[in-house]
Amino acid sequence: MTNNEVAGAKLQVDRRLLTASAVLIGVGGALGFAGMMLGGSIVLTAGRKWMQQMDASPRELATLKWQQANAASRAGKQAWQAASS
Repeated sequence: MTNNEVAGAKLQVDRRLLTASAVLIGVGGALGFAGMMLGGSIVLTAGRKWMQQMDASPRELATLKWQQANAASRAGKQAWQAASS
């Protein structure tokens, strides 16, 4: 066999198997997407229920924590100044 004969050879692909694989990939992708959407909606629903059961809103909790951090910072500053003088 010469180089010319090898270059002229064509790749033989079974189109039925190629089509079947494309269909299976598509079905698998669709199932994966549906699973992600279902899981995401479950997580969002659980998060909403958790937020509704909280005594304070996230904004109120953030404000409280910020005030606590500021108070702790001021107390630390005052203690440091008292110790250094």
